[in-house]
Amino acid sequence: MSIIEEKYFDGLHPAPAYTDFRRIFISRSLSGHQMDVMRKHARCHIWLQHNVRKPQNANSEMWELACDAEIALNIYTDEDDYIINRPRSLIASAITRQNLPKDLPKELIFAEEIYDWLAAQPEAKQLQFPKSQDGQANSYDDSGDEKNDENLKPDDILDLISKTKNFLENLDKEKSQKAQSAASRQTMEEFKESRAEQRKFTLYGTIEAELTACYVVSRKKSFRRPSRRENPDFIQKGVAKTRSRPHIIVYCDRSASFDEKKTREATEKISDICRKYRANIKVDVLYFNEQILSEDPPCGEGNTNYKAVRDNIFSNNPEIAIVITDDDNCEELSPVTSKVLVVPIGTKRTFFATRIGGKDVV
Repeated sequence: MSIIEEKYFDGLHPAPAYTDFRRIFISRSLSGHQMDVMRKHARCHIWLQHNVRKPQNANSEMWELACDAEIALNIYTDEDDYIINRPRSLIASAITRQNLPKDLPKELIFAEEIYDWLAAQPEAKQLQFPKSQDGQANSYDDSGDEKNDENLKPDDILDLISKTKNFLENLDKEKSQKAQSAASRQTMEEFKESRAEQRKFTLYGTIEAELTACYVVSRKKSFRRPSRRENPDFIQKGVAKTRSRPHIIVYCDRSASFDEKKTREATEKISDICRKYRANIKVDVLYFNEQILSEDPPCGEGNTNYKAVRDNIFSNNPEIAIVITDDDNCEELSPVTSKVLVVPIGTKRTFFATRIGGKDVV
């Protein structure tokens, strides 16, 4: 079995889907699930060879009903039945197990034997039978297979049904795997985007973003031979390109409000920053309480002098100033040109970040 060529049309005439037993024709008006069911239905007419199994001199309308019944009884799943019969369905008139004659013997599952039973019923009852939705639209193309001279045996029909079901199940598995793969890729992309968005508000993500912005190329006079890769029209002779080395100053709170737990957490932050960035950039660490301290005091004491921190940032003018502190009150402060990142300890937001125009990061 192979995938069958599909053609599309607008509207629902002559049927939502039909076949010429070489191709299938499907209406664009159908929703995705309805289109899947009708695609399955039209394909089954071809795979089950309904065009060559028709008994001689058989009533076409009744044979079409028998073929649809064979598909409904052997191929349709409960989900297919639900899609066909749900409210406002455009394919609600399709044959399912629910609208077949109630007294149709359950052991009859092949189109030939279903047809024989239908044909043996009284004419008045035949008039009450449901009609095939696509029967009148289906047509045999003479360029296709020739009509069989011999009727298929029950074992042959059962084999056709089994192969059709297996093929459809494999198609469904393949479709499901592709959908899962696509969903996994989408989930991964969404995860990456969310992580990237989160990094904008984390200490290290913000540091790296700021370093990228300030890690610029500068030029200075040099007697070093210019690189052969340089554009001779762009680089002036006697001038070499260098990358500026960004400067980070870490200010750590050592006031009396910093207890042992806060001090330990702040010390770990400083160690992480130094270990991560000191190899490539200049990182200095200062401490503060009532004044700026170059050495780490043994314990926190005194008040928090944020103005001294602001003035020191202004004086040293580092590209990035990282201030590790808690939520002590802070007076209004004049802004600085340095990028100020504030790491809250024991709180989520700090007064200092608000007053100096910095950003709280975690």
